[in-house]
Amino acid sequence: MSKKITEVHEITSQELLKTIQACIKAEFAANQISPKEQSIDWLTRNEAAKYFGVSLVTIYNWTKEGILTSYKISNRLRYKKSELENILLNSNKEASE
Repeated sequence: MSKKITEVHEITSQELLKTIQACIKAEFAANQISPKEQSIDWLTRNEAAKYFGVSLVTIYNWTKEGILTSYKISNRLRYKKSELENILLNSNKEASE
């Protein structure tokens, strides 16, 4: 196995440290997920029903018809709040047209 040796001339340890930190920050910034994607608000079936002001049967039917998308998390159905908001906004736009 060969070893590579890199020599750094005319730079202080503090300058080297700052350069390395700047490179690391730049890499993290380039690969960072937006805050909106990081935090997903999940709603239960009951919470989704309350959000729309409908019954659990209606939530079940909407899911079965493909109006709502459910996600199985730990053997329980959950709904993304952002998707429910989009459905509500789109239905309001269609109703006003």
